Amino acid sequence: MKAWHGLDVLVEAFARLDDARLLVVGDGPLAGALREDLDQRGLLDAATLTGAVAPDEVPAHLAAMDVAVAPYPHGRGFYFSPLKVLEAMAAGLPVVCSRVGALPALVEHGVSGLLCPPGDPLALAASLAALAADPHRAASMGAAGRARVLRDHTWNAVVDRILAAAQDRVAA
Repeated sequence: MKAWHGLDVLVEAFARLDDARLLVVGDGPLAGALREDLDQRGLLDAATLTGAVAPDEVPAHLAAMDVAVAPYPHGRGFYFSPLKVLEAMAAGLPVVCSRVGALPALVEHGVSGLLCPPGDPLALAASLAALAADPHRAASMGAAGRARVLRDHTWNAVVDRILAAAQDRVAA
């Protein structure tokens, strides 16, 4: 849990949702601040903070989720790998994430997930509420995201792209 995870925006959005549960998997320097923020808002009982988990425990946590959220803030010049988003999509979860970095190229808005302006808890809450109100749409987005990951983001797909690029260079 670090500043670039957008936890402040996540908590603000979560505070605007009715009957929602929050599952945060992982640990980091901002874990204490997250717990304190949730407690001050009276939301701690509606949240589960797992702390650090072993890699083999991650699939079970993903299976417990209805939607995965990646509320990254605006970060000019900041590179990040959206591995968490890819993992969630591979698990068949719809994703709601910020429109930053590589995410708009990965998540097709309205098809495999929803994109929000970075730093906008109102838009994030509205997107989460929309998916909660339409489980069929959420399931469809999750299936589309999984298909995208299996088509374009497996190790085999990466190797195929590398080999194709190498063949193109040799042919040129």
